[in-house]
Amino acid sequence: MLKLNKFDSGCWVIVLTTALFVLPIMLSGVLYQDDILRTANGEAYWGALGRPLSDVAVMALGFGSGFVVDSFPLSLILAGVLLGASSVMLYCRFAINRGIASGVVFSLFSLSPFFLQNLSYHFDSFPMMLGVFLAVLPYSKMAASFKLAFRVLFGAVCLVLALSLYQATINVFLSLCAIEITFALYSWGNGIDALRMSVERAASAIIGMIIYMKGVTPFFLSKNVHSDLVLKADDPAKSLFYNFERFWNIASSLMNDSLYMAWVLIIIVAIVGLIILSFRVAKSDFSLPSKIIGFAMFASGIAVALFSIAGPFIFVDKTVVAPRVMMGLPGFMLLIGYLASILSSKKITTIVCIIPVMFSLSYSSAYGNASKHQRSLEDKVFYDIASSLPPKLDGKKVYISGQISTAVATNMEFKRFPSLKWMVMPLYNWSGMVMLKHYGVKAEMGIPEMTKEKATLTQKRYFNIYAEKDIHIELQ
Repeated sequence: MLKLNKFDSGCWVIVLTTALFVLPIMLSGVLYQDDILRTANGEAYWGALGRPLSDVAVMALGFGSGFVVDSFPLSLILAGVLLGASSVMLYCRFAINRGIASGVVFSLFSLSPFFLQNLSYHFDSFPMMLGVFLAVLPYSKMAASFKLAFRVLFGAVCLVLALSLYQATINVFLSLCAIEITFALYSWGNGIDALRMSVERAASAIIGMIIYMKGVTPFFLSKNVHSDLVLKADDPAKSLFYNFERFWNIASSLMNDSLYMAWVLIIIVAIVGLIILSFRVAKSDFSLPSKIIGFAMFASGIAVALFSIAGPFIFVDKTVVAPRVMMGLPGFMLLIGYLASILSSKKITTIVCIIPVMFSLSYSSAYGNASKHQRSLEDKVFYDIASSLPPKLDGKKVYISGQISTAVATNMEFKRFPSLKWMVMPLYNWSGMVMLKHYGVKAEMGIPEMTKEKATLTQKRYFNIYAEKDIHIELQ
């Protein structure tokens, strides 16, 4: 008899696909924008953002004291291991039939295109993926064996720790409830069991959020960090719609011909799986109220999974809007694959799921290439800028403005995958100012006051340098 804790072929599929997904980032090896500043001054600052455990995790990883140490590629390797382990945990708990087919299905959790931004940070990738691991841990087979009260408490503690590493991990926790509901309905057909599981998760989420908001953020979160709810905005409805529109712009940027080709077949099969699941519940021996509750819980689970893509962030005025916070997407991707795995044919499941897996791996390769080409261009440009400045500034201040153009090879990847524009961002005045610091040039953001007869020191393809009372670097 197969032991449920055996590291089988499905686990190895998850490990292999996760490693392939992370590999292009490791090969590109570029510093992400926030990394540029941290390599220059060694400042952590995560605690002030409400993420005190990130300071602890990064300091511990680099054996630093008072400043952070760039431990790449070790940080990325550990981040990839934690991400793969999260998918393996879900596989061991929820796989309908263990093996290669289910391994392909559950590898989808590791392969969210938006995870690429999280994994790109040399410093943040490790604490972010540790947060993902902790958000998944309450759904593990080990946690399911605990008694009810301890399960709820364990889930709340894991969530508090995850939030203290990265707040967006709440989206991961929420997104997986639909998987658990589907598993309960398929295994037992009892809507009451699905309701019970959902109530447990809701209790853990509420307790965890209260502890984090009342017991962590008041002691660490900086007053300069804006975190008011949309209800406190001048126009709450306008603020909420504005947030939704910005998140939708990122999500919709994924939707092009490539995505449709990769996902259309698996969605069709998932719909068939949903129909099979519905018949299974309808024909079960449980009472009619139990069946109605089961269908209601499944519909609620899908709604929560969709909501988790943006998550509670949508209710925060002037919130962070970026692919890296949309951490509910992997749970939703997995839900589609999980419904497709309800079909009894392993061959069909493997075929329809391997296509979106290959899409994500291709997307990762494109991201790695786009990042590498763009940063290669920027390194040359800023070296040229630093070399073009006078050796002695004679008291003149240096100002920088504008944004560097996109490299030709990077633009080609943008044409294939438009959503990459949200993750591969050319350096602009702030990041350019930090970049110049690496070359010993102290610059400020902005445009100095100059007459119309300003002197042009240098005019080149990607920048102009003007001089008068002060020096102005104009990126273009």
